[in-house]
Amino acid sequence: MSAFTNHFGYIWKPQCSLVLLIFLFVVVCNPVSAYDWNNDYGVNATLEWDDNFRLSQTDPIETTSTSVGVFADLQGATEISNIRLAIGANATKYSDASIEDSDGDSVSLETDRRGERWSGNLDLSVAAESTTETELLDTGRVIDGERITDRISPGANYQLDEKNSIYGNLVFINVSYDTVALTE
Repeated sequence: MSAFTNHFGYIWKPQCSLVLLIFLFVVVCNPVSAYDWNNDYGVNATLEWDDNFRLSQTDPIETTSTSVGVFADLQGATEISNIRLAIGANATKYSDASIEDSDGDSVSLETDRRGERWSGNLDLSVAAESTTETELLDTGRVIDGERITDRISPGANYQLDEKNSIYGNLVFINVSYDTVALTE
């Protein structure tokens, strides 16, 4: 569980604060009592065996992995709008010592609103995943890092007539690594 405790602290950095501020703004600007609120949460676990983890013909590595994940989801809906806030975390431990354990967490906010002839949506998410990007198999040195993905996606649709509509969607994705050697 230390992977959740140590790694989950990333979620509350500035990117996630932005997601939560927008969530609070949307909830405060709309009558909260008008929403039909639902929540969902859960835990999942897997056990896997891989006979050639690195897909190497010369030196196959056999490993067993165990994964644990948790998630929580809060959804609100009215006749004209929906809002969803989701948060999750997972951790994977490998039996072979040469494979770095991995973990990840994410938070996302999805909103949409509909009018008589138009609709609009805004999706925001932040995800952090550990990743072994550089493996120097000759020396046995493994450099582990963290990949952080920020995503903003606004969209709009306008119904011109019964058969025709105009739709536009933009997606902004920023991927960064905490290891300087992995950033260009």
